[in-house]
Amino acid sequence: MRYTLIDEHENLTAIERDEPPVTIGWAYIVQDVHYKGQTQEDAERNMVRQVSAQTPYRSLIQIAKYLGYHLVSLDKDGNMYLRSGGNPQGPFLGEETEC
Repeated sequence: MRYTLIDEHENLTAIERDEPPVTIGWAYIVQDVHYKGQTQEDAERNMVRQVSAQTPYRSLIQIAKYLGYHLVSLDKDGNMYLRSGGNPQGPFLGEETEC
């Protein structure tokens, strides 16, 4: 199966994997800053709380519209898989989530 990896510099790479990645966490990337959480909701809450404390933008929609973001899932090997800039793509077919 084909997956899209994103590195710390926001470069995208397509890779082939025989097995789906095991998600152990989530992160939102806003202007090169990573806001992590064990669940997607934790990562979103963390991002909105910290970004809204430093900017006039108070919601995910405002942050997305004015600052832009990437939603990524994290696997146990430290890889970041691009999900999207809105609703996540996954979980991938057959993917297991560890929390």
